[in-house]
Amino acid sequence: MTTRLARAALGLGLSLVATVVPVVVGFAIPAPVANSAALDAALRSSVSVRVLSNDAKSQVRSIDVSHPLNSTGLQLALAQKCFSSLNRTSLADPKPCIFGNPRAVTTVVMFGSSAVDDWTPALKIAATRLNIRVATFQFEGCFTPFVSGLDRDCTTFHRNLPAAIAKLHPSVVIAVAAADSAGDLGDARYVSGMAQAFAAVGAKSPSARRVLWGTTPRMSMSVPACLLMRPTAMQSCGLQYSAMDTKAHSYGQILRRDVQTAQRANATLVPVSSWFCTATQCPPIVAGIVVYPDFLHVTASYSRYLSSVVTQQLSALTTATTTTTAP
Repeated sequence: MTTRLARAALGLGLSLVATVVPVVVGFAIPAPVANSAALDAALRSSVSVRVLSNDAKSQVRSIDVSHPLNSTGLQLALAQKCFSSLNRTSLADPKPCIFGNPRAVTTVVMFGSSAVDDWTPALKIAATRLNIRVATFQFEGCFTPFVSGLDRDCTTFHRNLPAAIAKLHPSVVIAVAAADSAGDLGDARYVSGMAQAFAAVGAKSPSARRVLWGTTPRMSMSVPACLLMRPTAMQSCGLQYSAMDTKAHSYGQILRRDVQTAQRANATLVPVSSWFCTATQCPPIVAGIVVYPDFLHVTASYSRYLSSVVTQQLSALTTATTTTTAP
């Protein structure tokens, strides 16, 4: 890892270490939530829980806080040996992770930073259920927007990514938004850089539908550490926000940035905030599942919990694409 990217990774709270998280037994993860209505009910119920349960404590203790990405979908990339920050052997021609039916007619591509790792556990399930091919390109510590001044490897990845995506003949191309980019790049540069990313990918895959996958919440501190310090006041480890927030880098402001980004890039926005938050609160634990392994990313357990709503979203995106492109 070059010095600049190492600093970027540390600034995002990333620990990019190829270790396997120890399996801790003794806690049960519920089945995937059935639909958006059931998820909304689970979220509203979760914001009223104040005391950390023994089951949740076991989950927290299973997270290696020194290497939080190991509790996300990064392990799926490592298992496939596809391109990631830990395996750059295919930097000249980034190798995607493939989920679902590798020979399916319909291909959905998702690309971006470590935010992609948040979604791969859910995408793996969704791709299988829908019998489609989902390909992911993730470069942890490399900002999704195509802007100047990034690490050399990150810039090379951006330059080679459009051709790698085009080889898959995608029906849908999804860029993952992330709160981490706002603080370092600023909103105007972020929006412009995301538009450039879509333009570069679209030039090679002009028939693919453009989709911006919305931004997940960013907490003020590491959630697992906070939960252990405040076991009887666990909601203080979550996030309170207002959609009308005007403070720079607040979640409400970031959600408005997502709208602006999608409009600028001529992309369909998938707002994911309702999968993590009520209208005012983003609880640290939902349906008994610890949502965050650090302050920014999403645990593989919660990603799998969201797999049904992700499946429904991908179905809608690919069906709309089929309808639009049919003769």
